[in-house]
Amino acid sequence: MRFVILTEGSHNVGLGHIARCTSFYDELERSGFDVEFVVQGDDTIKSVLAHRTYSLMAWHGRMNEFVSLYKECTAVILDSLTISQNDVSILCESDLKLLAIDDYLRSCYQNSIILDWTVNVENTNKHAHNSSNNSLLLGAEYAVVREAFLNNVISQCADFKCILITMGGSDIHNLSVPLIKSISQAYPDSFLNIISGPFSLNKDEVMRLQSDKIDVHSSLNAEQMSDLMKQSDLAISAGGQTLYELASLAIPTIAIQVIDNQNEDIEGWLNKGLLYKVYPWDESDLCMKICKSIEELQPIAIRQTIRDKVVGEVSEGSCREIIKILISSL
Repeated sequence: MRFVILTEGSHNVGLGHIARCTSFYDELERSGFDVEFVVQGDDTIKSVLAHRTYSLMAWHGRMNEFVSLYKECTAVILDSLTISQNDVSILCESDLKLLAIDDYLRSCYQNSIILDWTVNVENTNKHAHNSSNNSLLLGAEYAVVREAFLNNVISQCADFKCILITMGGSDIHNLSVPLIKSISQAYPDSFLNIISGPFSLNKDEVMRLQSDKIDVHSSLNAEQMSDLMKQSDLAISAGGQTLYELASLAIPTIAIQVIDNQNEDIEGWLNKGLLYKVYPWDESDLCMKICKSIEELQPIAIRQTIRDKVVGEVSEGSCREIIKILISSL
């Protein structure tokens, strides 16, 4: 059997969807299947897809061509924020079995497996229009995170020492610099680990803030990212897939919503207890309010309560189970 992962990623749109799909690639490869990424994007994807088979193809609006080129494949795993309904319909009408990761567009499907691991989405009607002639895999029990974030021993909270700050791949609102300056001044004895995304326009300015108490990291693989999270007593993070990785390690988190499509993930993890506070990126006195939240999170008991609520919310075998469901449907 041969599988294709159809997605997008570039300097302009980021690499988050490619990164989360590497879990499917690796699981399929471990199971002895042929698998290939087909990506609408540019050469920046090399940093995420090292040692994996991939092709670049401008497939948006050219789905008939894609289907013709890959008609011998067994199934397609689709992960796209921008695919048109027409392209979705062409895929559904083809002989290719479709597993669609759809946590944003909620397009219309037929005879497909629809995967949406948004927290609490199983208790909404957001996929009611797809309840017939499809299989629905909904909610955090199906959340897929990279292997480095699985099978970790979750330690008890300790004295407050280290803060992680990650504002996503591009830090589109240039929040890292004011956050670092404010937090380092308010908590001079705390150590700050800063993750500077690959597309951050302020990367040089962030790097200049390095000191014996501020360490800036960039171009991290999954293992390095996981290690930094495990060192942290709390995290300040933008929304999106990073929240699921933080949840898998039960790291108490203050979230900043930097784009509209992060709203559902943030609201879900707030209700689950991972997030202590949530702020919009343009909140007045944002840095001051985050410093106040950090102060409130310093007691071990408060952070341990958050950790206890979240442990186990991200299933360690979800990717394997999803692949089993896909293969059994063929």
